[in-house]
Amino acid sequence: MPPLESPAFRPPALLIHCDWGSSPKKRWMACAGYHAGTYVAGVPKPTGDPGALLSALREKTPGPILVGFDFPIGLPLAYAERVQIASFPAFLRTLAQACRSPFFEVCRESSEISLERPFYPFNFTPKGSRKRAHLVAGLNLTSFEDLLRICERSQENIPAAGALFWTLGAQAPGRAALHGWAETILPALGNADVKLWPFDGYLADLLEPGNLVIAETYPTQYHPWILQTRFTGKGKLESRKQQASPLLYWAAQSGVRCDTELEQTIHEGFPQGDDAFDAVLGLFGMLHLILNPELHHEPTDPTIRDIEGWILGQPSR
Repeated sequence: MPPLESPAFRPPALLIHCDWGSSPKKRWMACAGYHAGTYVAGVPKPTGDPGALLSALREKTPGPILVGFDFPIGLPLAYAERVQIASFPAFLRTLAQACRSPFFEVCRESSEISLERPFYPFNFTPKGSRKRAHLVAGLNLTSFEDLLRICERSQENIPAAGALFWTLGAQAPGRAALHGWAETILPALGNADVKLWPFDGYLADLLEPGNLVIAETYPTQYHPWILQTRFTGKGKLESRKQQASPLLYWAAQSGVRCDTELEQTIHEGFPQGDDAFDAVLGLFGMLHLILNPELHHEPTDPTIRDIEGWILGQPSR
């Protein structure tokens, strides 16, 4: 294993992974601090006030902080081209300056879909009346795949992620992204020390003392690193208990120390639920990347770096 002092990365003083649902009760975070050459991971906790989350983290340490959110951070190119967006951060800042933007209003009917209101549907009733084809037609796209960013498309052993603008269903990240952008990222963009990866630069350059770096994560991406296989039973307590051995084995092999509460929580199968499980799994994935910098891939395509964004730890394609 490369040493933490590898020139590829400055070790973040604090790593946080947030499993972010549209409902506040489904927002959990797990943290690991760097102490005396070792990362110490703690028990997952609710994120609390989303508007104060990043400012509270910035007060914890003067060292570099890396925060991962498991919702999309970026826009699909096909949509950005139609609304002439050349920079995702600039687009977010435009939204932040608007007193009230229709962009954040989820469409109730297919007739409401437009480039100004791309999120749909508000609900599934009546049953069968909401279709992905409505979203494709409303945004004047060719197919539903046009709504996927490059990093969201299927790859070997990993299915395609959900499309940003689709808002209902287990694989729909739309509402989580809306809440995450509006309540957490937008209020922080006015701070010069808050950086968005990869838009604001290369990760190794952004991890400077005083900076808080926000990155997109996808816990499923980290299953092979941490669990050695893709895990599909996280909704069941007993299934999560069966992952205690690989989780703790990874930590021991990686030199990451789990505090007493976290170790007990892992053995108990995360009684808090699968959101707490994903928070820890995402944190371990981020730690694995920092501890093994050769696994980190920086996209070089300007379209990805300026508009679409990238998932932390995903290989370049």
